[in-house]
Amino acid sequence: VEYAGATWDDGQVTGEFHRYVVAKNGCPPEAAKINGYDEASWRSRGACHFNLTDAQELHARLDGMMIGGSNPAFDKAMMRAECQRLGQKPVDALYKHLDLGAFGLLLQLQGEVENAKLETLAEYFGIQHEKHTAMGDVRASIGVWEACLERFLREPRIMRAALIEIADQAKSDGDTDLEEYAKNASEGIEM
Repeated sequence: VEYAGATWDDGQVTGEFHRYVVAKNGCPPEAAKINGYDEASWRSRGACHFNLTDAQELHARLDGMMIGGSNPAFDKAMMRAECQRLGQKPVDALYKHLDLGAFGLLLQLQGEVENAKLETLAEYFGIQHEKHTAMGDVRASIGVWEACLERFLREPRIMRAALIEIADQAKSDGDTDLEEYAKNASEGIEM
């Protein structure tokens, strides 16, 4: 019922876009309660059904970009389906993505968070999150990315310690695949 995105470079948002969309087959009442969808209200904000113009605009904005977010596989599947429905070639960016859940999993496996959902990670890092809105998710995702990058990539000792802890836990859990992956990854981090 809405989509949003932002271009982001080294912590600086360089552009945002947002669009309300009228649900093609209606919106289930339980979903409407969560995201506040009301067709009349959406239409008063300029919303219409997702169309070829929307697909072409997304194509222009996203082509050659890396998609990032809390569930980019879902977002990519939705964009692919809509592009296919409208006869629009999917954008190249739909073949590569960065998933916040990968960083969140490190925190979850360390027992610092209950799950790797955006809402949980935003709360953990103290990032404001306007839940259940497309732009709220975009802005919170950027904040969580920045916090994860600071914690894990700009401080390699923290990443190495997290991976060693994960390997140890995986060993005690009998998960040899995860143990081997985490151990190899921890050895590949340069200090």
